[in-house]
Amino acid sequence: LGFGFGQVVSEEFFAGYLVEQSLSVDNLFVFLLLFEYFKVPLSSQDRVLNWGIYGAIVMRAGMIGIGAVALERFHAILLVFAGILVYSSVQTLIPEDEDEEEDMSENT
Repeated sequence: LGFGFGQVVSEEFFAGYLVEQSLSVDNLFVFLLLFEYFKVPLSSQDRVLNWGIYGAIVMRAGMIGIGAVALERFHAILLVFAGILVYSSVQTLIPEDEDEEEDMSENT
């Protein structure tokens, strides 16, 4: 890659590779926590993980397809998406008055 496209491109590729690897390791910890929480037996974890991967691929492809069709047919949908982004940005930037503390015992 370095010889064909130059040193900068190869360094960017390597940096992206390292980020993807670190995210993959992070996902392993999440899978372990989910398997422990749902008490998935060790003999079934491989099959459950494969079905999860297949389901994620199908769902992702479906959402990309639906989004592409929606953008092609209804250009006004971009305004809806932009509104969602603006609303979430404002909610993030403007602090709320949090006088009462949240009850964290309900999170388990």
